[in-house]
Amino acid sequence: MKRKCSVAVRIAEALLATCLIAFGIMAPRFAVELRAQGQATSARLSGTVVDKTGADIAGATAILKGADTQFTRVFTTQTDGRFVFTLVPAGQYVLTVEKEGFKHYEQRGIVLGLAESANQDVTLEEFDTMKAGFTFDRLIQALEP
Repeated sequence: MKRKCSVAVRIAEALLATCLIAFGIMAPRFAVELRAQGQATSARLSGTVVDKTGADIAGATAILKGADTQFTRVFTTQTDGRFVFTLVPAGQYVLTVEKEGFKHYEQRGIVLGLAESANQDVTLEEFDTMKAGFTFDRLIQALEP
């Protein structure tokens, strides 16, 4: 009985070793094919959102929308003002960035090609509440009888 078990164990070990060798030879090929497929079908867009003094703006909402498709991605900027959109299909896009207290930013005509990595930095202008208030006051005065 002991001899049969040791033969069975040796056969199992031999099969396992064969499988591991085959996997070791084939795995790199599969990895290269998968990496090539990912690179061939997608692009990447990144950038930094700052104010006019160059200070990073954390918590801004960056929205990437396909100009001709239903593709939409939303990203909130990190503490360093960075945003990154990965695995983006090739095509034409519109980038919008919003943050309370700042004017709305929109960049049209961003074209991303296959396996392209592009950068689009954004400078947001502060919203002038005094100017907006003054305009609103004038509007109310104009509407009063």
